Amino acid sequence: MIHKNKTFLVLAVLMSMASKSTFAYDITAKNADSVTIYYNYISEGKELEVTYKSYSSDYGEARGYEKITIINIPETVSINGRKRKVTSIGSHAFDDCRNLKSVTIPNSVTIIGNSAFADCTRLTSVNIPNSVTSIGGWAFHYCI
Repeated sequence: MIHKNKTFLVLAVLMSMASKSTFAYDITAKNADSVTIYYNYISEGKELEVTYKSYSSDYGEARGYEKITIINIPETVSINGRKRKVTSIGSHAFDDCRNLKSVTIPNSVTIIGNSAFADCTRLTSVNIPNSVTSIGGWAFHYCI
């Protein structure tokens, strides 16, 4: 009887992991333009990484910024009265955001992850500061 319960528990866990949409962010904050940006805590919660709202396994793309045409990523974000630096743009953060035309990246960012802007087919303007020391593979794949 214990064996059947363990099997059921394992199956339940696996089924929940195979859901169609997986949330990927720790917090949200609006930038100066009132655009909601999704973030994950990194470096033991001292810094932030831009990420996406959820990931759709049906389409293999990030979700959360579909209607955004211009995004200005802030250098810092205030959370509960404490400022945290935005130091990276995570893998797939803006993947398949086909309306995105312009991105401004602050001097605090040092890393742009894999496929961060992949399939942003209307992206024509990106301000990448000298602070960026690493750009992942396919970061701008299929951009104009």
